Amino acid sequence: MGLISGSKLDLARHGKTYEWKAWLIARLLRLLVGMLFYTWKIKWAGGEERYKAAFAARDPLILCTWHNRLIFWTSFFQKFGIQRGWKMGVMISRSRDGTIGIKMGEMAGARVVEGSSGTGGREAALTFFRMLSKDRHSLLMMIDGSRGPRYIAKEGPVQMAKLTGCPVVPLMSVGEREWLLTNAWDRFRIPKPFTTVTIHWGDPIVVDRRASEAEVEAKRVELEEALNRLRRELDAGRYPEEDEDTLS
Repeated sequence: MGLISGSKLDLARHGKTYEWKAWLIARLLRLLVGMLFYTWKIKWAGGEERYKAAFAARDPLILCTWHNRLIFWTSFFQKFGIQRGWKMGVMISRSRDGTIGIKMGEMAGARVVEGSSGTGGREAALTFFRMLSKDRHSLLMMIDGSRGPRYIAKEGPVQMAKLTGCPVVPLMSVGEREWLLTNAWDRFRIPKPFTTVTIHWGDPIVVDRRASEAEVEAKRVELEEALNRLRRELDAGRYPEEDEDTLS
C-alpha cells in the first residue's frame, strides 16, 4: 500500500548498501502487489455503507485487522483511500523487513510511523496521537503484529481510542483462492490473481476517555472477538487449525 515515511531510516542501523537494496525490493514489490490488486474482485459481506459514510466524513478512525491480511488492506486503502484524498497512516516494525515496508510507503503516499510492540512503540504512540488528534489522519494497524501471537489483539489501538476519542473499526478480508505462508508466524495470506476477495467493515467500537483499566481490557477483548468472529464467518471453516490459537 501507499505508506509514506514519518521518520527517516537510520542508515547507521542498516547501511547504505541495504538502503539501496531495500529501495529496489520495495519498488518491485509495490509493482507486483499493485498488479495483483487490480485483478482482484472485491465482494462486500457487510459494512459497505459504513465504509462509504466514513470516506465521506473523513473523520479519523483507528482501522484494525490481523497481520496476515496486511497485503489486501494496505492495497485497498491506497486505491480507495489515499488516492481519493483520505489522509492515512500506518505503523511499520523497526526491522530489516520493516525498512522495505517504509520504502514501499515512501513511493506511494500515506504516513508511516516506525515502531512495534517491542521497539519504538511509545514514540510511535505519541506520533499517532498527533496524527489522529491534530492532523486528522486515519490509522491502519495490524494489531497482532509484529511478532504475534496470531489473532490476539494488542492493547495499543484501544488505548489510542481512549486518548483521542476516535472509534476503532475491525476490518476483515479473505480471498477465495489464496497463497498461505504456513511457515510464517501469522500464516500470511496473499490472494491469488483474479480471485474474489470478500471483505467486511465491522461496527465501530468507542472507548470512553474515562475508561478504567478493566474497561479498556474489556474493549480490547471486544475488538479481538469481533475480528475473530468476522474471520471465522468469511473463512467458512476452510482453516479450522487456525482456531486452535483462539479457542484453546
